[in-house]
Amino acid sequence: MVSVLLAQRQKSPASAVEVLLVVVGVVVVVLLLLLLVVVVVVGVVVVVVVVVLVMLVVKWWW
Repeated sequence: MVSVLLAQRQKSPASAVEVLLVVVGVVVVVLLLLLLVVVVVVGVVVVVVVVVLVMLVVKWWW
């Protein structure tokens, strides 16, 4: 079984490299999407906090 796997690997090193590149690409895309989601969530939280603080200051001021 191992020798068969080794023979297949030696026969097609390019396909193994291609699979590796595809996996790396998918991981990079997923990480970028997660980063984008985190940035959007943080931005929304910051906006909400700023709006609430401004409303409190205005309420307290008047």
